[in-house]
Amino acid sequence: MEPDTSSPQPTVDHNASSIILALLDAMSRDLARANVGLAKIGLYEVSISERLDRMESRRNSRAFTPDTLLSMTNPQRPSPNDILADKSPELLEFSKDLSSLEPASKIQLKFLAKEMQYISKGTEKVVHELSRSKNDRTYV
Repeated sequence: MEPDTSSPQPTVDHNASSIILALLDAMSRDLARANVGLAKIGLYEVSISERLDRMESRRNSRAFTPDTLLSMTNPQRPSPNDILADKSPELLEFSKDLSSLEPASKIQLKFLAKEMQYISKGTEKVVHELSRSKNDRTYV
């Protein structure tokens, strides 16, 4: 009996498949190295942020020792470039802006609520009149 040659058998190029497998293997190793590198970077980032948090908490909770008390009573003199008063002297006159706060603090909430109701009712009336005038085709 002769072999059936009517259906062609696919030929496999073993050289090409071995090259593809080698490339895939190299790519997977590179990806694994990249993932390890990214994991290390993530660990470094977590470690650095934890260190910064610890430093910040230490800075905010200083013990009152003689050294720290001296540093608080004799603060370091800022450089001339860091003084805000030299750059924006108008900010030192903030007390003029505060003069309106005292009368504002004496306003009663009940009075304020009534005024807000009057304003909202007046606004509703204006909107209603405007819509009526648009419907009548007569503009004020």
